[in-house]
Amino acid sequence: MVGVASLILAGLGALFLGGAWDGYLAANPGFRGDVANPPPASAAIGTQAVLALAMLALGYLLSFGRITPFPYGLPPIASVTSSREMPCRSPNS
Repeated sequence: MVGVASLILAGLGALFLGGAWDGYLAANPGFRGDVANPPPASAAIGTQAVLALAMLALGYLLSFGRITPFPYGLPPIASVTSSREMPCRSPNS
């Protein structure tokens, strides 16, 4: 299940990166004419691109087993017991 979720994370990262690129082209229409000396990106577009690349990289690494979220197995799930099953201990004992 981690593999599917990580592939979804990588896909969303790729979509966000495409959105950042579209935002850059929309903000700088002269980019295509001046490829050798492109205008700088705004801080918002740069931040969106950095976060998108981080999502893409993390999703890739998780989905292809380069890193594991739980290297020692899944954490134990606490069982829920009713108050009748729990022993009552007095604070003085």
